[in-house]
Amino acid sequence: MPAMQTTTTTWTLIGTDGESYTILVQTENGNTDVVSGATLSGGSASITVTADGSVSPAPTLSNAAATKTSTDDGLTFTWDATDTGDVSAWVICWAGTQDAISGNNFLGGGDSCAATTDTTTSITVTEQVMCGGSCNAAMYFGIAGADEVGNVADPGVDMYADMKDGLDIPDVIDGGGAAGEDDAGIGNAVYAILALVVIAVIGGAYILTRGAEGDGDDKEWDY
Repeated sequence: MPAMQTTTTTWTLIGTDGESYTILVQTENGNTDVVSGATLSGGSASITVTADGSVSPAPTLSNAAATKTSTDDGLTFTWDATDTGDVSAWVICWAGTQDAISGNNFLGGGDSCAATTDTTTSITVTEQVMCGGSCNAAMYFGIAGADEVGNVADPGVDMYADMKDGLDIPDVIDGGGAAGEDDAGIGNAVYAILALVVIAVIGGAYILTRGAEGDGDDKEWDY
């Protein structure tokens, strides 16, 4: 790596998920030993780190459901989950289209995702947030786990509701079988919106885990 200013105290490593790296940081004065030719250096420290670019293991979701809020102004989503050891929050994303068959014509208005603040397997999203007002489109939803550095797993649950006439309770889509005529294009819509979220959320973020030192303790470094 090129030399850095002496005031530099951080450096970002963009690694490959699961790959280990040994990093050496040391001070140098730019001179070399006249006999050996070695670079003259002072204090140094090194760590061995592993890049974390995924939710591993990926959680498995089941029993997803949604109900209208008591004031009929939003939806409360609930689900069960296993293999949640690397999950620190849950993300639900949605896309609205004018055509439930083609999956085209994404509608604007509102945000496209909401997240829990912890591992609670439920979240309430208002119609205003989902649709920017009254819903008037076919709506597709995806629920996925996220880890503490922003990695988002593939959608664990896909849901769909025809909200062309306003807020309605979505049904779970069976991703294990071929899509029926009414469900065509749903998968593409859900995965498209979640793919955008993954790109935006991860943004090259990795958590780097230092190898065990003499005291046997593992420590985490956030770059």
